[in-house]
Amino acid sequence: MRPITNWSIGCFESDRYAIGGVPLFGHATQLRVFVDPDLLQYDEVWAAAGTWNDNFGATPDDIVRVAGGVVTDLKRV
Repeated sequence: MRPITNWSIGCFESDRYAIGGVPLFGHATQLRVFVDPDLLQYDEVWAAAGTWNDNFGATPDDIVRVAGGVVTDLKRV
């Protein structure tokens, strides 16, 4: 999956998180979070936690639930 550059830059400008470290939740304003269904096959996935080198592990279902994520196919065909 390729990074969405405009979204990443927008997050940095509005929330001051480094690109690559934008967390899924905990923002002053609610972000839209999209989760590819392929991630649901894993017992644990890792997500950014505020800096480019901090992350945390969680179940994909927990990430969808806590972040209010939308499961949708994000792959290009």
